Amino acid sequence: MSHIHISDGVISAFWGLGGYLIVGLIIFLILRKVEKTDLKKKIPMTGVVAALMIVGMSVPLGPLPVHLSLAVLSAIIAGPALGFIAIFVVNFLLAFFGHGGMTIVGLNTIIIGAEAFVGSMLFRLLSKKLTPFKSASIATAIGVIVSMTMMIGLIGITTGGYEVFLHKFLDHHHEVEHSNEGVHQKHEDGHLQQQHGGEYNEEGHDVKDVKFLFFSGWTAIVIILLLGIFTESMGTGLIVKFFNKIRPDITGESNTAVTDK
Repeated sequence: MSHIHISDGVISAFWGLGGYLIVGLIIFLILRKVEKTDLKKKIPMTGVVAALMIVGMSVPLGPLPVHLSLAVLSAIIAGPALGFIAIFVVNFLLAFFGHGGMTIVGLNTIIIGAEAFVGSMLFRLLSKKLTPFKSASIATAIGVIVSMTMMIGLIGITTGGYEVFLHKFLDHHHEVEHSNEGVHQKHEDGHLQQQHGGEYNEEGHDVKDVKFLFFSGWTAIVIILLLGIFTESMGTGLIVKFFNKIRPDITGESNTAVTDK
């Protein structure tokens, strides 16, 4: 859910390169630490959760201008280490299809990776007292809140404003092109640009531009965020509950004392 949907060039190359360097270092440390025997067992499942994430991030949720990430689910199943690698691969592949720019892959991996790490750790902790469904749902909600906070903070630091954040809640796929006396307007991924002689000037969005059902402005944003967190949490909880019934070893909850009915 917490995914930066902006094109290359909006955030400076310094931040993009920094994101890649941090991700590269983390993956290097992961590969050095993970045992080869454990790696062989986990790689197939890592591929499965990566496929689930691609589906979740690619399929729109009807009128909700957000999508599932299933990042916490990937970390619960494959572990936070291999889950992080899966998140990087998924972000890299989706960037080829315009799901965020290539320069944003590293930053997106860090943001979603933090969500996965926090969520999986909380799941292990909560599952000692609660059912797998409740544990996964609560852990996912907290993980999404953490990653969403990181995303807003990062956007504020790197762009100096919140306008890019508003793109997440505007029409993600609507594209309008209009040509008139050398002027070209394009609305892509909620980002309006105006071209004069080959140069692009960004037109800002305002909070009032965000509309959802009968609501607009900050009310619409809050409702979208709450519904997004709820959907992500319930989706992850139900999938974990399903796996726990048929293959509890997948989620590592085969020895749990509390089970879903």
